[in-house]
Amino acid sequence: MARCWCPGPPDNALVNQRFSPGAGWNKLVLPVTLNGDDTFVDTAAASTTQAVAAHRYTLLGGSGSIDARTYNGSVWSAPVVVSDDRVGNTTFEQFLGGVASTPQAHAVSFHRGTFAAGYDLYASLRTGSTWSAPILIEPLAGSATSSRIAADGRGGFVLLWTQRDAAGSSTAVWYSTLSAQGVVGTPQKLDDGPNDAFGVAMARAGERVWMAWGHRESESVGSRIVVRSLAADGLGAAKSFVVPGQLSPQLALAASASGAFVAWSHQGAITGAIYAAAAWSAPQVIAAASSDPADNVGRPALALDDRGNATATWTRIPKLNGRRSTMAARWHASRWSTTTLDDQTRSTRAWSAGVDPQGRVTVLWTDDGAPGYRVWAARLE
Repeated sequence: MARCWCPGPPDNALVNQRFSPGAGWNKLVLPVTLNGDDTFVDTAAASTTQAVAAHRYTLLGGSGSIDARTYNGSVWSAPVVVSDDRVGNTTFEQFLGGVASTPQAHAVSFHRGTFAAGYDLYASLRTGSTWSAPILIEPLAGSATSSRIAADGRGGFVLLWTQRDAAGSSTAVWYSTLSAQGVVGTPQKLDDGPNDAFGVAMARAGERVWMAWGHRESESVGSRIVVRSLAADGLGAAKSFVVPGQLSPQLALAASASGAFVAWSHQGAITGAIYAAAAWSAPQVIAAASSDPADNVGRPALALDDRGNATATWTRIPKLNGRRSTMAARWHASRWSTTTLDDQTRSTRAWSAGVDPQGRVTVLWTDDGAPGYRVWAARLE
């Protein structure tokens, strides 16, 4: 019997009617309905019983404040404004980067500025009962975008972002550190060059933070995906995967005590590589491209357990007016097996995947229930 993880019963009739994904998968509908687009949750992070979720709340006439809720193991707090979009008579544009959590602190990264002047990277910390004032992370020229933040396993945080130069001719990838006391490290450049950097991602395993990003090389060469780790003893070696073709891949990253897992969607296929026993595997196709070039796939979401079992979930996007599918694939016993989680609506979308200490995998996605959108979860026991 499916159990609901939050107050209210699951829609068991709907589960029984709509879902038969194969042995081991247990699906339930969470009693959450999303109506309208005035608020949206971008990302969330958790550590044991502590968690933080952040979102940007937009009102008519405003750019949007950065709000956050915290979870103490049993109750979610009311939303708190972490960064208002108005300071005095000045209104800023703001964009949420990411969130991270440790047993002692919560952190939110975000961008503030204007299109004309560029955007700077900020963070806010909650180590007691209140959030800090915005902390400037980088004093660099140009515009900082697409930030991610992760706990470093030693009480602090690591931030990763892209930085477009003042001339707008190239985009570099940078990282910096932030202590729980609000002390900012010196920004370090990881990657630079002409054309765009994109798709930064982070994942932590113990006291090692894994970072990944893409960089567009040229129309003839395509793109490269780079993965690199950071620990107390410094940066690890960079690993690059060349992705040919004119379109830029969409990447995702996961990590655990067993290593790391990077995967990307590109030209209708999902491809990935796993780091284990101090070596990267060769890239392997997880989901082959459709024979119809009008079909596509969305950005994958990944999970990796401590035994090296990897999970990828993604959305299969058919040609116009087709029916979408939320898919999941599992790397276990040296092979990939694929499952269809949801193919009953036109707008299903895979969002995230995670794994608990017992190796149980959970996948979250939405579909177009009436009214609004429903949030679904499936667990591989």
